[in-house]
Amino acid sequence: DRNAKKRLRALPALQSHLRTAHNMTLCELCITHKRDFVSKLPRFTPQGLKSHQTKGDGPMSGFTGHPLCEFCKPTRFYDVVKLHEHLNKEHYKCHICEKAGKVNRFFKDYDRLEWHFEREHFLCRDAQCLAAR
Repeated sequence: DRNAKKRLRALPALQSHLRTAHNMTLCELCITHKRDFVSKLPRFTPQGLKSHQTKGDGPMSGFTGHPLCEFCKPTRFYDVVKLHEHLNKEHYKCHICEKAGKVNRFFKDYDRLEWHFEREHFLCRDAQCLAAR
């Protein structure tokens, strides 16, 4: 009926209806980032959503899941571009490894980057060098 359609126009109402009436849900990452109408997005069971996020939508879809930040588990991102934006903003990259061709060596925090420097590179303990970090 017309009133039921009107009530479901707002996204929270649609999500609530899907959850309570059908035990289905939408992928929040796809809602936010996919350039498609909400009506075109797939609906998932709770287990189907987990599979969609971790494994993708099957070999024919070309989608292999939403990538996970290894440091912020269970936080997932829409795609590798969004994951790399997060990594570059919230975590630390080794610039020495990067210059040596070992790309995307990220560390959760500065303490872990410093530990990496001590093990893999020369970490100068001079007060002036430590102050410049």
